[in-house]
Amino acid sequence: MTTPDRAAQPASRAAAGGENRLIIHNVGKTYRRGRRALDSVTLSLGNGLFGLLGPNGAGKSTLMRSVATLQRIDTGSIRFNDIDTQQDPGPLRAQLGYLPQDFGVYPGLSAVRLLDYLAIVKGFTDARPRRMQIDQLLERTGLFADRHAAVSEYSGGMRQRFGIAQALLGQPRLLVVDEPTAGLDPSERNRFHQLLCGLSEQMVVLLSTHIVDDVRNLCRQMAVLDHGRLRFSGTPEALVQRLRGRLWTASPEAARAAGPGCRLLSTRIIGGAARIRVSAEACPGAGFETAQADLEDGYFHVLACGDAEVDGSGPSGVDDRDGSRSCEAASRV
Repeated sequence: MTTPDRAAQPASRAAAGGENRLIIHNVGKTYRRGRRALDSVTLSLGNGLFGLLGPNGAGKSTLMRSVATLQRIDTGSIRFNDIDTQQDPGPLRAQLGYLPQDFGVYPGLSAVRLLDYLAIVKGFTDARPRRMQIDQLLERTGLFADRHAAVSEYSGGMRQRFGIAQALLGQPRLLVVDEPTAGLDPSERNRFHQLLCGLSEQMVVLLSTHIVDDVRNLCRQMAVLDHGRLRFSGTPEALVQRLRGRLWTASPEAARAAGPGCRLLSTRIIGGAARIRVSAEACPGAGFETAQADLEDGYFHVLACGDAEVDGSGPSGVDDRDGSRSCEAASRV
């Protein structure tokens, strides 16, 4: 969230070269009654889109709010370039854009008026450059033709694009986007993906989602968070690679007779029929056939591994004996 005066100053070493670095080190956060929202989370992010996947309640929003300096962490550190964001959050806020999962708007206020108000709140007191940037952001987000319409009457996709426009006021170097495509139709989701892709070359974009397609389509680097713990960090390809030759599919009926040593990953409905997907070192039994692994399979595999942490650097690091769900359970789908 940048003011014009701050924007004119190189607030970090990255200002000259354009490369940025967000380092999250050993971060922990515990809420009341001992609920552990984050447990020793460590990540390192450079320019580009970084996807944070996890089920509801995994701790994603807690991590996003902590990065955005909206709440303090209990342990660890968060640094952006040479800024310690917990000790001195002001300089980061001058370079930060944030789109929360839910945000309210003033009823009846048009997009151009609301952006103008938010820009003034952020410190843009010079009317002419303020209006120029607002017009540019409305063009960039595809809202210029509807700039005089009330934001409260926008569709879900248009409101999300408005959220990106307000987050980009001041040309931030760090953009934090929390569950941006939830509830969007396929067309709006695709448009939003294109918008995010166009932003990521000159800034760090931290994208939190529980939609696997968001990460598959957008991100070169990713992590999986579950119950506050980091289960995987690496490339989407590395997450898929560990299931190559180990993924099998069958009908629920065939799964009843599966042998030991297989792990239930998911049930997919294909053409109105259920198909069970499991991981195993060898064919689990009659009626099973090999399947092509995708990112959704890799994601479910990480979650199924429980406390076994996956290292994105290679295929080693998971003990498939821990936390298994039997294939027999699939017969009850």
